[in-house]
Amino acid sequence: MIFEKRIEKVHFQITKLCNLRCPFCGQWGEHGFFSTANGNPLTLDEWLYLAKQLEKLPQKPDITLWGGEPLCSPFFDELAKALYNMGFRLNIITNGTMIDAHAEAINKYIDKIYVSIDGLKELHDSIRGKGVFEKVTENLKLLKKDNIRIMT
Repeated sequence: MIFEKRIEKVHFQITKLCNLRCPFCGQWGEHGFFSTANGNPLTLDEWLYLAKQLEKLPQKPDITLWGGEPLCSPFFDELAKALYNMGFRLNIITNGTMIDAHAEAINKYIDKIYVSIDGLKELHDSIRGKGVFEKVTENLKLLKKDNIRIMT
């Protein structure tokens, strides 16, 4: 029996930047790998070059944009649009605090939005900062409800 291999999902870690500092975070927390990381992030053109390589595959993989906080990327909207126009299905993993600044692009180009919610308001704010829960819940109202996935 012959098995056909294919790439189904690809994660683009488009930025190390994040606007929060959650203590448990695998990227920026006390033991997070970005706390001591070096190197320069890829440019928009470099991400698009990688996408063009994936575009050549017989079946395009889904692409998940994450970071840090992907909405901190200075080229998030432009990258999402370009990937969408190339025919990729897109997902993002976000803390939800910056959705309002990118709602139009998210609603137009993103298939699924994974938002981290740590619990009810008091717990979430104790971890992520005062007022973050309310900001995120208000931002979620700007999105198509069938696209939202809550991670807790």
